[in-house]
Amino acid sequence: MKTEKRVVAGISFLKILFIAVLGLILLIPLVMISNLVYERSGRKQEAGREITSKWGKSQEISGPVMVIPYEKEMISKVNEAGQVKTVVTYQTSYLHLLPNKLQADQEVKPETRRRGIYSVVVYTSVTRLKGDFLQLNLEKEGIKPEAVAWDKARLILGISDLKGLSAFPEVVWNGKKAETSTSSMSLFAGDISAPVDLSQAKTTLGTFVVQLNVRGADFTGIVPLGRENEITIRGDWGSPGFDGDYLPVERTVKDNFFRADWSVQSLDRAIPQQWTGRQVGLPEETSGQKGVVQPSLAVVKVTFPDGVDLYQQTDRTIKYGILVIVLAFLALIFTEILRRTPFHIIHYGLIGAALVIFYTLLLSFSEQIGFNAAYLVAFIATNGIITWFVRSISKSTLTAMIFAGILTLFFGFNFVLMQLEDYALLVGSIGLFLILSALMYLTTKITWVTSETENKLG
Repeated sequence: MKTEKRVVAGISFLKILFIAVLGLILLIPLVMISNLVYERSGRKQEAGREITSKWGKSQEISGPVMVIPYEKEMISKVNEAGQVKTVVTYQTSYLHLLPNKLQADQEVKPETRRRGIYSVVVYTSVTRLKGDFLQLNLEKEGIKPEAVAWDKARLILGISDLKGLSAFPEVVWNGKKAETSTSSMSLFAGDISAPVDLSQAKTTLGTFVVQLNVRGADFTGIVPLGRENEITIRGDWGSPGFDGDYLPVERTVKDNFFRADWSVQSLDRAIPQQWTGRQVGLPEETSGQKGVVQPSLAVVKVTFPDGVDLYQQTDRTIKYGILVIVLAFLALIFTEILRRTPFHIIHYGLIGAALVIFYTLLLSFSEQIGFNAAYLVAFIATNGIITWFVRSISKSTLTAMIFAGILTLFFGFNFVLMQLEDYALLVGSIGLFLILSALMYLTTKITWVTSETENKLG
């Protein structure tokens, strides 16, 4: 049986097999470029650590917590010469009391600092804390009032990195200013201590006002240690992130300004309103087989991302690299068949190499001009040289323009996927389905066997 379809020549199964092997080989430089992206991302983090080590790291502000020492009576029995005697000793222990109501207002001024081509977001902040303490319940702890050293009470504030303090903290207790100093107490990662003399009233009833001027980087956080907490964080940044343990009840983000408000109650707090301990510290709890540990503290947090991470975007683009190479090779194969333009396996290799170099151009330019602009520059350069190459081989401007349009479609589709987050999988799946449908349609227009072969089969 004869056919009226045009016979396709110039490409064989062996050549297609070589092209497939070539595509697999090109995976090697793609992996190497992906490793280079990881290395450059590590250098950026190292540069950020160098800046923050001198400026101030990410900061979490905690407290205040009132700590009061007391003498704990220890009764033991000893046997001396056959007689049992009762021995009474005293051990210094500590009462801890958390605020009743805590109002925190923080104003943040982020800015970008650079080291070479790398940048990191740092900030200065002014935090104002005010609130009150209720009366300490001594009866609940079984402590006699005379055992309490009221004159040695202290307010303890926690700051993650004390290097970030740009001024002495101001602490006011019941209208009187208290002198502040660093503390060796291990209540928080970094402790600020302010003595408050309660010897006259012998009560913890009172109000406090605290002001902290702190430098930091990456994010700022406030630990809601009060029984009732009202927290406000505002600042000059157009794209903040709210990544803490609580979402704000109200937030406003517009232009280069944001404001977020939290209202947090102590019902799910990991520590009680008051507790005792041998040392100044958070209460300990048992965690399975791990033994005794300190409970983690919830925090409200605002992060300051410096736009989209170009290294993450570049790495995501590289993950689609093999797909772009496969589609480009398929386009070359169909160009060779439909346009009767022969391409040598070396031509496939050089075009594949140009597609791989696209990703090195993307990485190097994105560090200088940003990801979107770098993608455009790398695409124009890569598409331009491939179009010229195809035009030189085929001697046909139409063939070169068709192939340039196909590459534009592939790279444009890849760029759209990079901009999508939640819908990337959906759009990618639909796009691949449409591409497969187009390939299936094209194969119906091609005669894959010669007329002689059809006659033999018939």
